[in-house]
Amino acid sequence: MPAPHLNVLVYSARAWRLSAWLATGRRPLTSPPLGPRTFDPEQLRGRQVLYFKLHGLPGEPRWYGTAGDAWQDAIDVETIRAAAPLGRCVVFAQACFSRESPMVQALLEAGAAAVVGSEATLTAGRYWPRASDWLGRDFLQALGAGFSAGQALAVARIRLSQKPGVTPGQLAGLSVVGESTRSVG
Repeated sequence: MPAPHLNVLVYSARAWRLSAWLATGRRPLTSPPLGPRTFDPEQLRGRQVLYFKLHGLPGEPRWYGTAGDAWQDAIDVETIRAAAPLGRCVVFAQACFSRESPMVQALLEAGAAAVVGSEATLTAGRYWPRASDWLGRDFLQALGAGFSAGQALAVARIRLSQKPGVTPGQLAGLSVVGESTRSVG
């Protein structure tokens, strides 16, 4: 179980709610039914970690639900900005193309200290966790053990590389934007 003492908010596409729950140990908020007009930005404040498991597209100022959810907007830069200040939290963005997205910049401007994002596509499980889910789980465990965001990502990559069927470069596009030395403990 990933660090039960951490104050983590998990927000996932509805179709991925089970794998998000299994990976994080927390029941996620989901889109749908939530979206930019119905998501309360207050829910983001005061958290040590924000964990997003949503779709991302290059350059888009929003993250989405899945195709089965009609690609509904889940959260956008305006919602993130309305949540400021975020209190120097660490963000794990399990969203494709998240690292260079306006969403990451909005999170940092709203007060997040560090954001783990990807420059490419990720493989996420619908019912059962897959590579990026396991990486997120191990990242949360390492954060909970007192590692910084950068160290936690390195530890999670090492743990993931020891799992059968994981190829060495599978999650090479993930990196920390912001303060990689930020810890939450």
